[in-house]
Amino acid sequence: MSGAAADGIDDRDIPKQELLEAAFNGDIEKIDSLILGEKVHIDSVDDDHVTALHIAAAMGNNKLIASKKKRQ
Repeated sequence: MSGAAADGIDDRDIPKQELLEAAFNGDIEKIDSLILGEKVHIDSVDDDHVTALHIAAAMGNNKLIASKKKRQ
C-alpha cells in the first residue's frame, strides 16, 4: 500500500489534486508554485484523463492557458 493512507487517498495524488483545484479556481499563483516547485507536472491527469488545462478552459480561466502557452 505504498503511499496510500488509511482513508484510501494516495499521498502522491495530493499535489495533483491541488493543481486541478487551482485550475478550477483560476489560482495561477498556486499553479505556478506547484509546477515550479516540481511537486506536480502541468500535464498531470485525473482518473478521467482530465488535465488542469482542460479544467481551466472549461471554467473560462484563460490566464492558465496563456501561462502554459508562454512556457512552451
